[in-house]
Amino acid sequence: MSADAYRQVLLARQFLNTGNLTRRIYEAALRLCERAVALDPRYAEAWCLIAHARERLQFQGIAGEDGMLAVERALALDGNLAMAHAIKARILSRKGDFAEAERAMARAMALDADSLHVVSARAGLHFLQRQFVEALPFYRRAADLNPRDCAQLGMICTIGMKLKDKDLLQTMARQLVERAEPIVTQEFDNTTVISWFVVGLGVLGQVERAREWIERAMIIDPDDFNMRYNFACASVQTLNDLETALVLLEETLNQVKAEALAWVKIDPDLDPLRDDPRFQALIATAEMRLAAR
Repeated sequence: MSADAYRQVLLARQFLNTGNLTRRIYEAALRLCERAVALDPRYAEAWCLIAHARERLQFQGIAGEDGMLAVERALALDGNLAMAHAIKARILSRKGDFAEAERAMARAMALDADSLHVVSARAGLHFLQRQFVEALPFYRRAADLNPRDCAQLGMICTIGMKLKDKDLLQTMARQLVERAEPIVTQEFDNTTVISWFVVGLGVLGQVERAREWIERAMIIDPDDFNMRYNFACASVQTLNDLETALVLLEETLNQVKAEALAWVKIDPDLDPLRDDPRFQALIATAEMRLAAR
């Protein structure tokens, strides 16, 4: 392995472990790993992280390959790389191919059931199939594996709301706020963590603080896809502000790819909007835009 290539991948990992999973972060990680494979074309982990970044960027509406070519390259180099099977499962699940995704996921779990990428992908695959109870232990484990990751705790809050489990919801919201607050007070541009911080504040009834953080974050990075989407979900579930939610979703749905639209269609956070004609019109417009391509 090239020492220079390894340094590129190490830096990419550091970017991806900050919990700030914006377009800028994924694009930086992608560039670093593309440099790594230019230096060492047989570097399987670098190809894995390229696939991961491309899948995430496409989910956020950025044009480009979905990561499957890179993950297949990684597996050709190392068929026992658990992360590669997990990323493949994630890509397949975004396409709605759950049977193949489950096969890839089973392989990933057999190889390394304690990998953050594997555990997180397993949770997401359950969630996409609305298997919320089954997803819970994997989101918990993923949260434990990365103490800066607020998304996993936020997803447990979503499940708690859907299951109407008040104890789970309150406990996870407190943990979410406790984890996120030190980060957002030091990293004012960490809009990913801010968006989950808002979710936790909303659950705990701190509505005005939540709205203040939304206003602040929208000034910092108004185009952050994940942030806007999480704010929309919080507006629906805990801030009692459906109008704001619809405004945020309108711009979000104007740029989503099919994979992200599939998530919108199953996300229980948005269930209260399902019968709203305005929300239905947004979904229909997004479907027509995608069909026309």
